[in-house]
Amino acid sequence: MPPRGKELSKDLKDAIIKLNKESKSQRLIAKIIGKSPATKQKTIEKFQAEANTLNKPRTGRPPILTNRERRIIVGNVKKKIRRDSAPKLTTDGKNNFAKSCNPETIRRVLRKAGYNGRNMQRKPFSKVIRRKTIDFAK
Repeated sequence: MPPRGKELSKDLKDAIIKLNKESKSQRLIAKIIGKSPATKQKTIEKFQAEANTLNKPRTGRPPILTNRERRIIVGNVKKKIRRDSAPKLTTDGKNNFAKSCNPETIRRVLRKAGYNGRNMQRKPFSKVIRRKTIDFAK
């Protein structure tokens, strides 16, 4: 089963084990650490089964960009009036963060922030340019 809440730190788990070995009551330990008695009980059971207090590693590949780096990328796009392409932002990321990532990763970050790739709308000629074009044609 996946964890239901936040993981406890190794120090906190070690403190629970130490208090348990000192024969403190379950409620007293829970009060000292500021967690529920069930949390204390689960920690003790896990320690007895595995004989260590280490957290298990997460499955899946860890993200390439941190939250801070994602915010910087989105901030750079917000600042600029004319948007840069994803490959251009990728090279900027290489220079700023010293990390290489795929342009598709940058696109994913921007899409999640609400930016989607679009072609600019073609604007009609202004009246002055239209008049000059007609004069030239004549």
